[in-house]
Amino acid sequence: NMQIGQHARLSVENGYFGSYLHSDGKLGVVVKIEGSDGGSDAEKTLAKDIAMHVAATNPLGLVKEDVPADVIAKEKEIALEQAKQSGKPENIQEKIAEGKVNAFFKEHTLLAQPFVKDSAVNVEQHVANVGKEAGKTLKLTQYARIKVGE
Repeated sequence: NMQIGQHARLSVENGYFGSYLHSDGKLGVVVKIEGSDGGSDAEKTLAKDIAMHVAATNPLGLVKEDVPADVIAKEKEIALEQAKQSGKPENIQEKIAEGKVNAFFKEHTLLAQPFVKDSAVNVEQHVANVGKEAGKTLKLTQYARIKVGE
């Protein structure tokens, strides 16, 4: 008895797909790098490294607009409650909550996450840096993370 729980469809006209399959064979990731043909070792390594990053961090979306609205609402609610407990004026509480929500996005959206192999840059900056070194404009535009049983 087999059931399909997850699937993804990615397409590319001007780009390269990189992938990573975890050693247990139950977790796979595909990433799409636009502007790349995968011709250089640096581009192949980039795609694999980003795919491994996705496997390790399980981001909620590529950018904050991809995060489900109910998740954002819950985080805002939690942040506002924490800010209220600070006892600071209401306008300051709102700024504290906004900062917490922005920190949430940096932690949970792929392009804003610190890159696991070099936390001095985020994923978006790392992709741009590799592209610059290759004389190309590279951009991570899609990913799919699929785990058996989910």
